[in-house]
This record gives sequence, C-alpha cells and structure tokens, in this order.
Amino acid sequence: NDTLSPKYIALQQCVFSQNTNPTTVRNASLLNEKLRVYPNPSASGVFNVSFNDKVISNLTVYSLDGRKIPFLLRKNVRSSEVIINATSGTYILQVNVGGGFAHQKLLVE
Repeated sequence: NDTLSPKYIALQQCVFSQNTNPTTVRNASLLNEKLRVYPNPSASGVFNVSFNDKVISNLTVYSLDGRKIPFLLRKNVRSSEVIINATSGTYILQVNVGGGFAHQKLLVE
C-alpha cells in the first residue's frame, strides 16, 4: 500500500508553539479535541470548521498521499465553511490555531 495513513501524516506534521518550542503530544491532542468539523462524512464536500477558543488562521487540506487539495473557504463569525471540490475519499484537514496545528480526517462520500 503506497498511501500514507492519516496517523502517519499527522505524526509528520510537527506541532510548534509561537515561540517554536515543540508542544507535547498531550497538547497536540487537546488542540485536536477542540476542533469541530461537521458534517463528517459529507456527501457534498462541504464542511463547517470551528475551534472552541482560538481564531483559525490557516487551513490546508491534504490527500492521503500528501498532495495539497484546492478548496473554497467561506469565513463566518464563529466558524469557517470549507468546500472541497474533490472526488469521494478521505482527506486530512490541517488547521493553524493559536500557533499550533490541529488535524481532522475528512470523509467525502
């Protein structure tokens, strides 16, 4: 199998705070727990993305083989709407929040 698993991609993405000191795995897990993505899976490729207490500063979507996937982004007051124009499959959403990164698996049906 030549594709990378979501766990492997998430491990490849180092999580750094604003002062470039690596955060702990526990802190990275806390970031992931605060990230909300819905509906997931999505039949249309439209996902609402929000984060509890931080401003989302950057979003990137990757395929499982590590390619960046183009998407549309609509920002609302409390959340962002990510629209992926991609075939059905599994993708990884990387969100930059408060100087760290959170990751979420996206499923397009």
